[in-house]
Amino acid sequence: MSECPPIVAGTSGKGDANLGDLPRRFVVLEHDWPSPHFDLMIDDGQERLRTFALDRLPDNTSEPVLVPELARHRRSYLDYEGPVSGGRGSVRRIDAGRATLSQTSPERLRVVLAGVRFNGTISLERTTDQSPRGPVWRLIYQSDC
Repeated sequence: MSECPPIVAGTSGKGDANLGDLPRRFVVLEHDWPSPHFDLMIDDGQERLRTFALDRLPDNTSEPVLVPELARHRRSYLDYEGPVSGGRGSVRRIDAGRATLSQTSPERLRVVLAGVRFNGTISLERTTDQSPRGPVWRLIYQSDC
């Protein structure tokens, strides 16, 4: 993915006002336990972060990726890289930035990301499937670049 031009605070990069209450944050961490994957963590204003496990990083193909939702994670992961407690491997930051929630419901989540690597919209729709790790969501990423 190519880097996008910087986003001016208070806009989505297209000159219009951000949707949602407050700009929040997101992080994508590479996690090597129990098998290599990526954790997408989104600050939705709750005490802990919404977290989704991705087998691969989304691209701009508009092809959906099925991702399980994990238990909510501590907010400290927004800034953390290194070993995970309990012998659960380690994490390395792939991207981080501002996340603006434009739609939230029990079945749908739409987030505008303003990071270095991810600068666009993540749309998540809950499926009826269940994985051993949690409910399964359909994720589509659309880049603004």
